[in-house]
Amino acid sequence: MVARPPVGTPYENMEPPMRTVPGKDKRKWLSWDGSRAVITSLDDYILNYRRRMKPCTSFDTLGMDSGENRVFGDRDKPFMHFNPEIGEAIREIAEEFPGEFSEECGKYDEAYKAVKGDKELARRVALFNPLNYTEAGDSADTARHFRIRVGAYDADTSLTISMTLALKLAMAGHEVDYALVWDKPHCDADYPGELCDWVEKICGQ
Repeated sequence: MVARPPVGTPYENMEPPMRTVPGKDKRKWLSWDGSRAVITSLDDYILNYRRRMKPCTSFDTLGMDSGENRVFGDRDKPFMHFNPEIGEAIREIAEEFPGEFSEECGKYDEAYKAVKGDKELARRVALFNPLNYTEAGDSADTARHFRIRVGAYDADTSLTISMTLALKLAMAGHEVDYALVWDKPHCDADYPGELCDWVEKICGQ
C-alpha cells in the first residue's frame, strides 16, 4: 500500500507514488507550487545542494593527470597542461609566502610555463571552446536549435558553464531550450521522452 502525503503538504493532491520521506529541509531555497519546483535562492541552492567536487585548479590539475589534460595532449605528450595562467598564480603565491611554498610552487610553475607560447596547443584549446563559434554567423554552418540539459546535482562542472553557453547562443539569435534536470548528477540528464518530443517539435517548424 502506498502512503499518501499528509494533508497540508504542498503536494497533497498528487497521485502515488508520491510519498513523504525523510530528508533535508529545502524550503530555504526551493518552493513547490503544486505543479513545478522553483529555486528561490541561487546562493542557498549552490551551498546546500549543488556540492563542489573539483579541487583547486580543477580541470588542468597540478599533477597533470586529469581527463582534460589528456584531451589537450599530443602524440609525443599524451597529457599536457593547457592553462599557463595557473602557473602565474602559483608564482604569485610563492612570492607572497617565500620559503613556505617556494620549492613546490617552483616545480609546478615550470610545468605550466613549459606550454606558454605553444601555438599548436593554443589552436587545440580554441577549437575545443564552443564560445569561439557561437557568433560565427554565415562563416559557419551552425545549428538553429540547441537543447541543453544539465543535472541539478552536477558536482563536476560549474552551473555557470552551461548557462553561459546557453546565453551566448541565445544572444547570437539561436533558439535555445535550456533546463536543469532535478536530482541528476554529471550524466546524460534528461526526462524520458522529452528529447524525442523536442526533435518532433523543431522538425515541424
